[in-house]
Amino acid sequence: MDTSGEGITIADARLPDMPIIYVNAAFYRMTGYTTQDIIGRNCRFLQGAETEVATVEEIRVALRQKREITVEILNYRKNGSPFWNRLTITPIQDAAGKVTHFVGVQSDVTRRKQAEEELRRVNAILEAANLRMKRELDTAAKAQMSLLPDRVPEVAGIQASWAFRPCNELAGDSFNLFALDDRRLGIYILDVVGHGVCAALQAVMLSRLLSPGSEQSSLVRNRGASLTSSSITSPAEVVFHLNQRFFAEQPANQCYTLLYGILDLSTHEFCYASAGHTQPILTRNNKVTAILESSGFPVGYLEEAEYEERVVQLRPGDRLYLYTDGVLDAGEPTKEPFGVERMVALVECQHVEPIDRSVNNLMTVLQEWCNETGFSDDVSVVALELMP
Repeated sequence: MDTSGEGITIADARLPDMPIIYVNAAFYRMTGYTTQDIIGRNCRFLQGAETEVATVEEIRVALRQKREITVEILNYRKNGSPFWNRLTITPIQDAAGKVTHFVGVQSDVTRRKQAEEELRRVNAILEAANLRMKRELDTAAKAQMSLLPDRVPEVAGIQASWAFRPCNELAGDSFNLFALDDRRLGIYILDVVGHGVCAALQAVMLSRLLSPGSEQSSLVRNRGASLTSSSITSPAEVVFHLNQRFFAEQPANQCYTLLYGILDLSTHEFCYASAGHTQPILTRNNKVTAILESSGFPVGYLEEAEYEERVVQLRPGDRLYLYTDGVLDAGEPTKEPFGVERMVALVECQHVEPIDRSVNNLMTVLQEWCNETGFSDDVSVVALELMP
């Protein structure tokens, strides 16, 4: 015991107040007390102002019941400095089974306790920061949701529905439907590369540029008293100007895909331009399904990129599905992606359903497809139907 690195004391349980009768060298070093300070006294002299009363009472009960106990208690050295003591008290019995002594083994665990306390402090700071960040993200998410359409423009003969599922609090997807004038309906869907705050901020900025009511809008050439065919920017021009503006204002290594189109309500022609966006799906009322062309460089990929327009003639009963690549990638990385073939088959079999139900059913199937991990990318779907 004399050579042990742990402090050891022996108290005589047969004498009043159980005085200490033996102390090893490690205990002297740990506490700073001398033999004259210790021998003959009860070990409670190590206690001080900050020693927990509950821990002291726990020790008293164990001694009264003559059983072993291990506690961590705040004790004090001779110079008044505190230290955390991991104390184990073991009763010693004689041949008749009577407890005659208590052996106490003390270990200075102050560094460990300080490290634990520092860890708790840092965790509390991180938890508060995370809570604050979550509140801010929730607020930002609500603001982002407010930029999405809340109702279909009141246009005779047109029905629309949409769904939006961000994979995180904030999303890099955005879309909208809006009336450009009394006979033309604008529609766009975009997907900023990446996730999180940067992608979401980019999507919010783009939603302003693609809003006909914004002063910064790219959709209108001039703002007179009324809009005419010459004042509405063509889809290819809109995408081209967005690309030029991107390289003039935005940081490098950031890009987005976009599909913007104009539906002429008098001729039922849908004119659109794509910047590398996923191919729209057109389901005809006669059961024929077409995957529309959608080429072009993403905005922000090539400064000299040019974009071409395509025109699709819609007929009563036709439906147009626009969506982001999160639909096709659903299921990754743990299983096979949902893919375009499943998407086509799904919208074909949903053609008999009302358009809002078809979109809800599509999202249900996608959720079930990746139910183990959830969506790995933002998912947006916009469906437009020309009513019979």
